[in-house]
Amino acid sequence: MKASFASTLASLPFLAITLAFEVPWFSKLSLSQANCENLYLEDGHILHVTCTNPIWDPKTTPPEDLTVNLNDCIANYMGTLNFAYNGGFASSCESCKMDVKKLVCECSAGEGLGTKHTEFDLDNWRVIRLRAPVLQISCGGSEGLEKRVDDKNALPFIA
Repeated sequence: MKASFASTLASLPFLAITLAFEVPWFSKLSLSQANCENLYLEDGHILHVTCTNPIWDPKTTPPEDLTVNLNDCIANYMGTLNFAYNGGFASSCESCKMDVKKLVCECSAGEGLGTKHTEFDLDNWRVIRLRAPVLQISCGGSEGLEKRVDDKNALPFIA
């Protein structure tokens, strides 16, 4: 009895440290959670959005215009768009546009392999993250988050 109680007590500091690094809900908002509208691309890779801050009353707080360079978030791997920091997808993709909250492009599949039509859903906080209370937009990722084994919440790598 003493050994199991002591081992339980020994694990409490680790648990406290782990819980301290969980990112609060308002720091991992998706485009839908922040009621983002009017999505469009400038120069094929600068995403412009108009979002409502979910923390404040929408009746008294006007929507905010935000931008993020998708080259910092997305890469082209053999004609398929994937999340990757500093991916620089725009150098090998063309005719990119937004279809609701999806990025749609024609991307090079590699030298001599032609192009491939590809779509990538941006409405996931692990791809495009909005943060509040001061509304900011950036590439997603998982810094400060629990690392998980491949599960339904994991972003797959598709090549």
